[in-house]
Amino acid sequence: MTSESITPWPKAWAPLAGTRVTVEGTALDAKMGAILAGDGVEIWIDGRDSWPDGYYHGCRNGRRVRVSGLGIVRDDLPVFVPEKGEPQRAGMPVPAGTDLAQACRRYLLSEARWTPLD
Repeated sequence: MTSESITPWPKAWAPLAGTRVTVEGTALDAKMGAILAGDGVEIWIDGRDSWPDGYYHGCRNGRRVRVSGLGIVRDDLPVFVPEKGEPQRAGMPVPAGTDLAQACRRYLLSEARWTPLD
C-alpha cells in the first residue's frame, strides 16, 4: 500500500461518499459481510462476505488494519417496521416512525485494499 495520509475516523460517512480515504480500524465480520470498526460508525467493505482467514477471531475481536478505498452509498438494507400480529419478517426491524429510506442506507468502502497493522 502506498504512503497515503490517514483520514481521521469520521463522525459520519455521508460527506466522504465519492472520496478516496485511508482509515485505520478493526476487521470484523457481520451477518451481511465484512465491516471495519473504528472510533464511531462502522463502515462495510464492499464485495466482501467476510475478512480473509486470520483477520477476524470472533466476539468483535479482529486484527487492526489500514484500509484504503472509495466511499460509496447503497440503499439496500432490508428494514421494516414490525406490526403486532404480523408474522416474523426477514430483515432488520426498526421502530415505528423511522424514516425507512434513511434506515436502509449504508456506507461502504469500494475497491478496498488493506494492510494489517498488528
